[in-house]
Amino acid sequence: MSTVKVASSKQKVAVLNKEGYVSRVKTYSTLTGDEFIELAALNSGINESQLSAAMAAIKQQFQNFLVRGYAVTIPGVGIFRLGVNAKMVDKEEDVSAKQIYRRKIIFRANTKLKSILDQISFSTSGEETDAIDNDEEGDDSHNTNPINTGGDDNSSF
Repeated sequence: MSTVKVASSKQKVAVLNKEGYVSRVKTYSTLTGDEFIELAALNSGINESQLSAAMAAIKQQFQNFLVRGYAVTIPGVGIFRLGVNAKMVDKEEDVSAKQIYRRKIIFRANTKLKSILDQISFSTSGEETDAIDNDEEGDDSHNTNPINTGGDDNSSF
């Protein structure tokens, strides 16, 4: 079980001309690529340089296929694909790439990855929500793999 802190954030909804406060997940820092590889090497027993080379190859293939219009699945993580926002036109024959004003990458999380959310509780100062599986075993923030993903899924890379 992991506990994630939330903080309040002021938000204005222009359409409703209303302001209010909402909870947002508090992000403390960003794990760098090198830190990620180091921790993954510790968890897997794979040499750090070999893991780094494998990740570089995966990244290259991911980018190559994504920019060529493929949806790319990363096992246990989800599916990435390209998307666009475009201006609407009245007639189909007027549709062209010129109407595109935003390019984006769309991510759809794997169902197993989404189920991890059920193992997280949220807290503000002094308040904690109940998670579906709330077993208080102490602070696991030092653990390199704090979420139990079952470990029996051999479909990953």
